[in-house]
Amino acid sequence: MIAGLLHDIAYCEEMATREDWQNRGRRSAAIARPFLESIGLDRDRVNEICYGVAIHVDDRADFPWERTAFCETVGDADNIDRFDAYRIYESLQYQKFSEVSLEEKQEIVASTLARLEKLREMKRIKGYEEEFRPVWHFFDLKSYIIMAVMMGGGIWLRASGLAPDVFIAVFYTGLGCALALAGVLFWIMFLLFREKSNDNS
Repeated sequence: MIAGLLHDIAYCEEMATREDWQNRGRRSAAIARPFLESIGLDRDRVNEICYGVAIHVDDRADFPWERTAFCETVGDADNIDRFDAYRIYESLQYQKFSEVSLEEKQEIVASTLARLEKLREMKRIKGYEEEFRPVWHFFDLKSYIIMAVMMGGGIWLRASGLAPDVFIAVFYTGLGCALALAGVLFWIMFLLFREKSNDNS
């Protein structure tokens, strides 16, 4: 409960830049620490609360500590809270959703869904207890089924002759570019995750 009350206490300070907003978890932990120490909590409890608060925004802390289940729940609870009516309204107001065009609204919704899917997939991968996993665990079963259907459908479409060569060329060029971009994004996410892991170790 204490971590939940204090996790965004840095909002008492001015958030002048995007970096200030991104850093609010670490600032909240720094502000909360003297108070937690003053009420007589032991050192380990203080560090655990502060670590959970520090990582709840961008998964990074500015001091080393064990990543316990309690620490993870601070960010999880904050994310669940984002789906109440007021927090949804607040997020839409921050993005000036009511003032943009329909096309821009559709883009905001699409990018939000894509970001949630990326976070869900990262949560699944990070949820493995073993440090090393077989390469085929990179995707879940649903993803492999989708890939099989897409590959089978592509082979059938080319073999059937129903689509002209121009369509096949344009379609596979676009698909190839999308897959190449996805590969680049996977590598970027991997490198960022490894950097965060090194920072927290």
